[in-house]
Amino acid sequence: MSDRKTILLVEDEPLIRLTETRMLEKEGYVVICASSGEKALEITQNGYSIDLILMDIDLGKGMDGAETAREILKDHNIPIMFLSSHTEKEIVEKTAKLSYNYQRMSTYAMTICPLKQRTAGASTLSL
Repeated sequence: MSDRKTILLVEDEPLIRLTETRMLEKEGYVVICASSGEKALEITQNGYSIDLILMDIDLGKGMDGAETAREILKDHNIPIMFLSSHTEKEIVEKTAKLSYNYQRMSTYAMTICPLKQRTAGASTLSL
C-alpha cells in the first residue's frame, strides 16, 4: 500500500495540464487529470481516494471551477485549491463564497498565478 497522496488536477488547457502533472509527479504525488468540470465530477463520484483538488477557475465550455467545486462539496469533504491567472474581484469573490457555504469543507485556498509562474514551477506543495 502506497502512502503517496493523490491530487485531482482539473485544467482544460492541455499544455498546462501536462506541465503541472509532470511537476506534481516529480514531487511524488499521484495525479489524476480532468479536462472539464463534468469529468472532475465523474472522477469524484467513481470512488477514487483524492487528497486534494487543484482546480482551474475558467474551464472553458461547460461548468466553471467554482460550480464544479460546489457540486463536489455537496457529497465530499476534499480540500480544494483554486489556481488562476484571473484577479478580477468577481472571480475571487465567487470562489471565496465556497469556503463559507460548506462547513464540512476542511480547507480552502485560492492561488492567483500568472501563467508563466504556474508552469515555471512553484512545486512546494505539501499535503
